[in-house]
Amino acid sequence: YLSDASNTVLATAEIERRIGLPSVQVWPAGGSEWYASTTDTRDLPNNPARRTEIVINEILYDLPSKHTQGEYIELVNRSGGDVLLTGWRLTKGLDYAFPPGTMIASGEHIVVAVDPAFITATYGGGVRVFGPAQGTLGNKGDFIRLEDPNQNLADSVDYKEGGNWPTGAAGAGSSLELIHPDMDNSRASSWRASNESAKSSFQPFSFTGTYRQLRGAPTADTAYKELLMNLVSDGHIVLRNVSLTRAAAPATNLIPGGGAVTSHGTGTGTAGWLCLGTHCESDTLADGFHLISQGTGDTKANKAEVDVTGIQPNDSLTFSCEARWISGLPLLVVQTWDRSFGKVLRLPVPNNLGTPGAENTAAAAAAPPTVDGILHAPPVPTSSQPVVVTARVSSATALASVSLRERLDSAAPAGAFSTLAMNDSGTGGDAMAGDGTWSVTVPARADGVITQFYVQATAVNGQVNQCPRDAAGTTAVNGSVIGAAYRPAMWIVDNSPPSTAPGTLMERFVLSQYHRATSNQNVGFTSTYDWDHPRMSNFGWNCTIIFNERDIQYNGEIRRGGSPWTRAGLPSNGNNILDRARWKSPGDDLFRNRSKSGTDNDAAGGSRFHNRMARYMMYLFAYPSPDSEFIQQIVNQDAPRLGDDQEQTDADFFERAYGDGGELFEIDDAWFMYDTNNHDDRIGADSVTGRWSLLDWNNSTAASPSDE
Repeated sequence: YLSDASNTVLATAEIERRIGLPSVQVWPAGGSEWYASTTDTRDLPNNPARRTEIVINEILYDLPSKHTQGEYIELVNRSGGDVLLTGWRLTKGLDYAFPPGTMIASGEHIVVAVDPAFITATYGGGVRVFGPAQGTLGNKGDFIRLEDPNQNLADSVDYKEGGNWPTGAAGAGSSLELIHPDMDNSRASSWRASNESAKSSFQPFSFTGTYRQLRGAPTADTAYKELLMNLVSDGHIVLRNVSLTRAAAPATNLIPGGGAVTSHGTGTGTAGWLCLGTHCESDTLADGFHLISQGTGDTKANKAEVDVTGIQPNDSLTFSCEARWISGLPLLVVQTWDRSFGKVLRLPVPNNLGTPGAENTAAAAAAPPTVDGILHAPPVPTSSQPVVVTARVSSATALASVSLRERLDSAAPAGAFSTLAMNDSGTGGDAMAGDGTWSVTVPARADGVITQFYVQATAVNGQVNQCPRDAAGTTAVNGSVIGAAYRPAMWIVDNSPPSTAPGTLMERFVLSQYHRATSNQNVGFTSTYDWDHPRMSNFGWNCTIIFNERDIQYNGEIRRGGSPWTRAGLPSNGNNILDRARWKSPGDDLFRNRSKSGTDNDAAGGSRFHNRMARYMMYLFAYPSPDSEFIQQIVNQDAPRLGDDQEQTDADFFERAYGDGGELFEIDDAWFMYDTNNHDDRIGADSVTGRWSLLDWNNSTAASPSDE
């Protein structure tokens, strides 16, 4: 304890004394990590001996199948000589002590695994693997610690699930790969997801069934004679030789265009696959039809659909294709619009994920800079306030430049970025020279203007890095740069910032004009937005989230939520389409420690306490209930709207409320959805076929349903 003359404790430290190591020193100054050594630095700046030769170079922590025997941590010796690992140990994340006499050669990669036999069987005997290690790696993030023989910190990584950390490693099949061993691997920008795209091979799939036409339609055949495909969650697969044939004419493919994607501006699937909602980034490339899902698929507006007007009731149909997995959950749902014909296909995922014992797929010849911790201030400026943008930048080699790349938002999907030089000299808005925080001042801008930006650093070796990583996507999908390939940080100018009501959280969502316009009621049906996002689209748009006009989160997501009725409003008639929305914080900066939230406008009407009463009754009956709180919701520069922010009833809730998980059962209306967002109930007799598609249990006089 360090106390002053009045016996007030000023500081404390708990120090472990180690035999033969009489000195313990904090490093760096002001930090919390203690190093034990044989020599001291009394009356001098601390400089304990530190072992930095061995670094954590690759982490496989969350496999698509969720099995843990494939988890591993790879270490690399970046020094110019061999290193004896006697006494070295992983103590966090996985626990493992290296056997006495273990040597790691200069440049060598070694692996510590939960199940060494699995690693050897999967990757071959050329991988030098140690284990079994105790424990498992956390799927939502974990802290890994490597200690030297003196129990001093040699290296550590506190990885997270998503956000600035590569999302491909969060259950999509990739490992975390360090770009270069000389980089600061405690920083998210030092890592990339491993490239697994070449490891799978095309496999044949086929199934046969009977098309019943359980529901007809009062319009043309194209409204209901459709084949639908969707992935059940985030994923990417490739299909080729896709066909749907009838037993009566097996040589005729009923799918127009086979694996071709139709022209999105037409809004139809008459000439090929029409890709909607969470599947809007799908496209046809040289090797086949790339079906890509950025979220959950369904039969409403988050799917790929194609017209198959040649099918008739009671046709025996065969669907066949060749397909291979690229990333994500490998479950593909194939079915006709009426659901009478279909199947769930499971694509094989290769076991040999990542690059244990070998050079990383993301490896660079030289170390690029790291760029993290971007921030703009003030969070919501007025038109008289300039904005200071800062970022933490470090580099193993000299820096050539650090730049702010920024552009004004517009209704167009993307525009050119301009460049402003940043500095760490204590001038031009920079608070302190040489502290690793680079800054630039952006002149004040007009009321309502949205600025999109990212920070880019270039080393003298030519290597480049940026934050956010996907701020300036260059991948065009059907003529538009959207989704994960287009995720800049943003700020908005507002000359009339609202005051926060006492006890009410304020949530401001800033999203681009182009993305917000696609969330309006009917613009998804025009060629301007590729007809990708009809009303029931669940695609999450990139947004900046600002809490209480103070705390900023970049690269969040927001989308419409609820039924077609709650998604029907337009800003022009006073009902904002995002009154009932679903939104996500970045995975490495969670809001209220949850990955998903929802806003509800019930709080603004006469039913203000309806949801609250239901949750309170659950509480009185000792049942866990989702968290909620009143908020003021602002989208861009809109007037604040009173709402209710709610924890979603999903896996995160079950983990919090029950610990050991559980099962969720939901009741929902059963509809046949048409492309126009109109729908028919899936209850009662079909007017065309006379068949019952679902028994109306509330109708005691209803006839018995058929075998469908």
